[in-house]
Amino acid sequence: MRIALQSIGNLPQAEIERFVMLAKRNKINLGSYFIEEGVETNRLGYVESGLFQNVYGTEKGDNCAFGFTAENGFIYECHAMRTFEVAHYSVQAIEDSIVWEVDYRAWVEPFRETAWWNKILLDLTTLESAGKSEREIRLMSLTGRERYTHFREQYSHLENRIKQHMIASYLGISPVSLSRIRRDMGLIV
Repeated sequence: MRIALQSIGNLPQAEIERFVMLAKRNKINLGSYFIEEGVETNRLGYVESGLFQNVYGTEKGDNCAFGFTAENGFIYECHAMRTFEVAHYSVQAIEDSIVWEVDYRAWVEPFRETAWWNKILLDLTTLESAGKSEREIRLMSLTGRERYTHFREQYSHLENRIKQHMIASYLGISPVSLSRIRRDMGLIV
């Protein structure tokens, strides 16, 4: 966890240790939400083990996946974390998971005006924004097969852990289309 914290915001060592002291180790069961859309949250988590998907609800009541986070990654909802308001999307466990959770507000409130706090927010916001922009461009400019090929490159270490309907949702295609693409690529018979 300490190495992952060092990679964001150029945190001073004292703040890394404070984060570790504030963090609580929690089990998040398959299907449970770490962050729930429409609910106020200030949770920041570090995934020790397991797998999560970022999802938002559609008007039809379906979940649309737009990102995945596994071991050694951080889970959060950037807007809610930055504003301490309701979450715009959910972060859901798609495997039984272990997360080190910190109350983000308790961690940063004493230091909201310091340069490193702003750097952390900038780094996390930039990571989320870049990922969303890249995904939007791929959805608009690439074929389903090209999106799946990119998914396999980006998430090759996770593909066997993610259900096909979640991958199809992430790609913006139907599960039937994904099956057809996989069959055409010789991945299934």
